[in-house]
Amino acid sequence: MQCVQCGSLERVRSVVGERGRRFWLCGNHSSEFYKRRRRAECAATLQSYGDLSLLIEASRAHHAALRADTLHGLPESTAALTCEVEAVLNAASTTAVRYFVEFAAQAWRVFPNYRDRQRARGHKARACDNQAHALVVDLPWLRRLYRDRCLYCAGRSQHIDHLWPLADRGDDAPWNVVPACSPCNLSKSATPLRVWLPGRLSARTAGEAEATAALWAELAAT
Repeated sequence: MQCVQCGSLERVRSVVGERGRRFWLCGNHSSEFYKRRRRAECAATLQSYGDLSLLIEASRAHHAALRADTLHGLPESTAALTCEVEAVLNAASTTAVRYFVEFAAQAWRVFPNYRDRQRARGHKARACDNQAHALVVDLPWLRRLYRDRCLYCAGRSQHIDHLWPLADRGDDAPWNVVPACSPCNLSKSATPLRVWLPGRLSARTAGEAEATAALWAELAAT
């Protein structure tokens, strides 16, 4: 096979274009093809977002409500744990705003993988089943912002978790989703953050506690 653009036989690979049409491109032209497709994808997402200032305010309002719901009822005797819960919430809140602030300039630089495509389809179906408010979530960009780490233990992210569960009227939107490892996401499931998070933080190993503290501080500072 040879590149349909230049006729080269070097590093030729099969790519899929519009309507599932498959053709062959060399390494250089396939790279350009995927960059153009990613730019177009991000431009379409950005257009669907509309006024970003309104989404930033919606994000802040969401996290204010999440903070109130999560912190309500925590025992006063667990001051250290309360500080850690606040650190999680601060990291998520700051990153959710940054998602929109930097989207136009930076998101196109991050490319989706097959798992991202699968996740997006699954989230769309679940949001529809739960009649949840849905807004396109660019998963590659979200993972990049979180360093591709689980928010709760700083392990390698494998899933995407809804902070406010879809089953509990949570949104399927950038302000309500974070990367999570498989154990954290599966143990949390549809449990409200206020119920699940204190126990998860208490159960961390010393290494996880150190790694999460560094991750939360980095995210909250950006």
